[in-house]
Parts: sequence; C-alpha cells; structure tokens
Amino acid sequence: MKLFIFHLETIQVIAVNICSALIVSIFTIRNLFVISFYVLGIITLYLLSVKLSQIIKKYD
Repeated sequence: MKLFIFHLETIQVIAVNICSALIVSIFTIRNLFVISFYVLGIITLYLLSVKLSQIIKKYD
C-alpha cells in the first residue's frame, strides 16, 4: 500500500482543487438546475478527498 500513497495524495490534491474551482465558479451561474449539479459535485469531491486523506493517514 505504501507504493500507492503518492498516487492517493495526488488524487486527493486534484479533488480538492476541483472542489475549490467549483465553489468559485458557482457564483457565476444563474440556472438553479445547473447549480444543483455543481453542489452535488462539490459534496462528492469533498467526501472523496476526506476519505483519501483518511486512507493516507492510516497507511503513511
């Protein structure tokens, strides 16, 4: 598992960056339907990054 820690850290950083980009871009959207998909994506990516950080702490 130690071999894949670097890849998990990279995926976790990418997920956090995408989540923050979605949060910033949500202010420019006027359509409520699209905003709901953005919020769903933000929540999913946030939960993914939290889970990956827990796995990284466990095996690091």
